[in-house]
Amino acid sequence: WTSLNIDALAGAGIDTANFVRTAVEVFGASRLMWGSDYGNTTRPYAGIVADAVDATRLLNAAERVAVLGENARRVFRI
Repeated sequence: WTSLNIDALAGAGIDTANFVRTAVEVFGASRLMWGSDYGNTTRPYAGIVADAVDATRLLNAAERVAVLGENARRVFRI
């Protein structure tokens, strides 16, 4: 998911952490990753990152590591 999704959910009054928790339950933490979508937003990067981290507050530590970075490293072979 990206900052655009986070902004849309927040704008609709949907708790992003509940959304991400449900997505992990449905698809599994190994199938989700966060991307900043930085080139398509005017918000400061630090705020985008803070929102992404906050959206993972209902995940356990392993799920959080996976969706915030490990999956991207695996997929893009970094």
